[in-house]
Amino acid sequence: MTLYIYKARDKSGELDSGTIEAASEEAAFKSLDNRGLILSSLSKKDQQFDLNKLTKGSTRVTVSMLMVFTKQFATMVNAGMSITESLKTLGEEENNFSFSEVIKDLDFQVEGGSNLSGAMSKYPKIFSEIYIGLIKVGEASGKLDETLEKISNQLEKEYTLKNQIRSALIYPAFILTTMVAVSILIVTFVIPKLKPMLEGAGVQLPFLTKVMIFTSEAFLGFWWIIIPAIIGLIIFLTSYVHTTKGGKAWAGIKIKLPIVGKIVRSIYMARFSRTFSTLIAGGVNIVEALEISGDSIGNTLYNDEIKRISKEVKNGVSLAESFKKSDLISQIVKKMVRVGESTGTLDVTINKVAIFYEEEVQNSVDNLTKTLEPLLIVIMGIGVAAVVSSVIMPLYDATRAMGK
Repeated sequence: MTLYIYKARDKSGELDSGTIEAASEEAAFKSLDNRGLILSSLSKKDQQFDLNKLTKGSTRVTVSMLMVFTKQFATMVNAGMSITESLKTLGEEENNFSFSEVIKDLDFQVEGGSNLSGAMSKYPKIFSEIYIGLIKVGEASGKLDETLEKISNQLEKEYTLKNQIRSALIYPAFILTTMVAVSILIVTFVIPKLKPMLEGAGVQLPFLTKVMIFTSEAFLGFWWIIIPAIIGLIIFLTSYVHTTKGGKAWAGIKIKLPIVGKIVRSIYMARFSRTFSTLIAGGVNIVEALEISGDSIGNTLYNDEIKRISKEVKNGVSLAESFKKSDLISQIVKKMVRVGESTGTLDVTINKVAIFYEEEVQNSVDNLTKTLEPLLIVIMGIGVAAVVSSVIMPLYDATRAMGK
């Protein structure tokens, strides 16, 4: 059986389009004719897609890939190209095979009569609720090009924020990984080889050396218990965090961590403000914009709080009053929401809040990095001193004792 795309009109002249499976073009024509449809075009679907595989989220699409796709899509639609023409071109030019198939399938669905938002909703791992919600608004208003541009800007802001945080963490992560690797090397290889010499020299071993020898013996003697226990603990904690109770506990810990907690809270406010302002500017109603924005934050406690605010607004409470009751929402957001609501410029006002918090996050991350770099150097210095005092000095004393 072959899948065909058809366009036809019924007896009343209404346009009908979709897909049909048939053994041949003649069989497809007869089947449509039996339905009372007057065929205007019939074409074979170029490529079969494993929709079951793609819709389950096995396709890995990065933020940068989605950002480039959206920006190019906006440019093409703005230039006057139809949605299907744009998707066809983008699908052919996309280098990532899986994403290329997704784009081609979007083209196939739209050409078959589906709207773009409906086609995208089959790929929730690629196109978020925010993305699809804005596309719906763009389709309804006839301003899809402007909507795509807004989405592109939103993705660009998210991409920039993630890159800033990732870049700031690279150096500390490298230093910590190196320190752990060196510690494991000393405990598992260096100490066992030096232990006979240190203990047989008849010199008094420092306390730190005894601790390192004990640690080495414990690890080498019980590694078959220690390693599975560590892996088991990691699996348990990961699973617990994904439960409702564990997720809320971890969400609370993240925002209360010393130093880092403030940055985390700023990140949440930046995400919420950016998403909320984009949705409001795109024409999404406040209640729906709140619900989608709450999901975008990435913290269960904040998500629950935004849902509470959404319910109150739906029941007639003003946005400013609902925000005022929250202990999680910052004072800046509360004040700016009140100003925006009273002046009728909520999207513009919240957008300014988003810009403020994005800059706040960047400055905080930069300052944290500048603080961590010398601190890590000091820690490394202490580590080197510990190795010298616990291994090198006793080894030197042992060598001297053996030479007498």
